[in-house]
Amino acid sequence: MFIEPGALWQNPYAESFNGRFRDEFLSCGLFTSPLEARILAEDWRVEYNTLRPHSALGMMPPADFAASWRRSLQPHPGLSQGVGA
Repeated sequence: MFIEPGALWQNPYAESFNGRFRDEFLSCGLFTSPLEARILAEDWRVEYNTLRPHSALGMMPPADFAASWRRSLQPHPGLSQGVGA
């Protein structure tokens, strides 16, 4: 489902990312080929997701936040798994 034209508040996370990508990557220069653009975009994506802290995630990079979240879902060793155990 698409958002209405001019209604950026309907998907603020995507709009925030798109603005950052435009400002920090697309506006930084010209690319000599589509392949160069793809390679550099992948480098930017990896940095964005693994190194850069995000304020919405408590200043953690998304990869660290996701790993922390997955660990929180794991059963803790030594705790009983069943009722009445």
